[in-house]
Amino acid sequence: MKRISVTLLGIIISLTFAWSQNQTYDLKALLNHALENSYAKLDAQLENQKAKYKTKEAISSGLPQVSAFGQFDDNLKLATVYLPGELAQMPGMDIPVQFGKKYNATAAVEFSQLIYSQQFIYSIKAAKSTEELYQLKEVKTEEDIIYNVSAAYYNLSTIQKQLEVLNANIHRLEELQKTTSSLYKADMALKTDVNRIKVNLVNLETEKEKLLNAIDQLKNYLTYLAGFESKEDIQIDTYQLSEEYRLPDWNQNPNISNRIEMQLLNQQNELFSIQEKTIKAGYLPTLAAYGRYAWQGQNNEFNYFNGTQEWNDYSLVGLKLNIPIFDGLNKHSKIKQAKIQQEQTSLKIQETKNLIDIELENASKTFASNYKSYKAQQENKDLAKEVYSQTNLKYKEGLAPLTDLLNAETVVREAENNFYQAFLNCKIAELNLYKANSELKKLIQ
Repeated sequence: MKRISVTLLGIIISLTFAWSQNQTYDLKALLNHALENSYAKLDAQLENQKAKYKTKEAISSGLPQVSAFGQFDDNLKLATVYLPGELAQMPGMDIPVQFGKKYNATAAVEFSQLIYSQQFIYSIKAAKSTEELYQLKEVKTEEDIIYNVSAAYYNLSTIQKQLEVLNANIHRLEELQKTTSSLYKADMALKTDVNRIKVNLVNLETEKEKLLNAIDQLKNYLTYLAGFESKEDIQIDTYQLSEEYRLPDWNQNPNISNRIEMQLLNQQNELFSIQEKTIKAGYLPTLAAYGRYAWQGQNNEFNYFNGTQEWNDYSLVGLKLNIPIFDGLNKHSKIKQAKIQQEQTSLKIQETKNLIDIELENASKTFASNYKSYKAQQENKDLAKEVYSQTNLKYKEGLAPLTDLLNAETVVREAENNFYQAFLNCKIAELNLYKANSELKKLIQ
């Protein structure tokens, strides 16, 4: 019975593994997987976690600090001090005296607690502002992932569609080759016609190999972007390129402040402002409490471990007020640097606003142009198919030479490739529109 259970478990595990290997991913599934497993996303999460610990590090400096220490001194030669002779009824003379013991050991516990520091308050604000900055950087990483995965996915879909077109053309030529070979055997066609078809087939097979290689490379790249292991064999459900492109729904009046680039710059500017205040707070006094409890043992013989050493304890508490007076203009220079950083960020904000305005306008115009080209290529493809059908009919009736038919077949293939390339251009332009309008996450909804 036990052997049967183990066998059944092995079958279940094998089936589960096989299912996971054969699982098919469409664009939405790829994006969700990438947002959880891609290297860029995982790195952004780690940076975010690191920023949180930076905040805790800043807070820790204002919490009680406790430490213990031990110290042992071997006074090879005791220091000499001079006492006035009056103490020993020897007026006018200095009497040399050595105080202390040869060995001195101390063990103590110390604590300190910051009571007031404006610099500490601003340092916490700066740490929290940095934490928010990395949260925004993680959002920026997510948008980049969505854009890059989607672009690679659309490229892969287009090339696979072009491969389908090429396979259909190869099939048509193979059928034509069979027909022409039969006609040649019946002395109704020329050997040149047979060879010409063969040359075209070889060219198409060569082109097919290039497309297959491009598909493999794109699939590997997409697998990497989506966060899969390099050796993991996944099935990708490519985009079903329809004959009619659907216009995307995007915000016609976007709010530039919603762009993640603007949010990052504004957050950086806030951080630089807090840093300037933190430096200025360094001019203000700080107040801290401290205390110590210690044990001290002194002797002329090293007997600390035989139980005869006498230990004396002492304790103290106090307040420490630190008033900065002059630091060689160190903080002054740092304040100037912080102000320059704010000015640079303000310039960058204005520059980014202008770039976003241009990007929005260009994205809209590019999409309109690509959509117009797509409609033209759609019409051109339909016309090319119609010409091919008419030429093929005439060829079968003996009214058109093989050259016309092969030319028509080439025109159809080029028209179909141009059509799907125009479709891809529309999808990439659509991606740029979503990006320009801060709506890339619509692709995972």
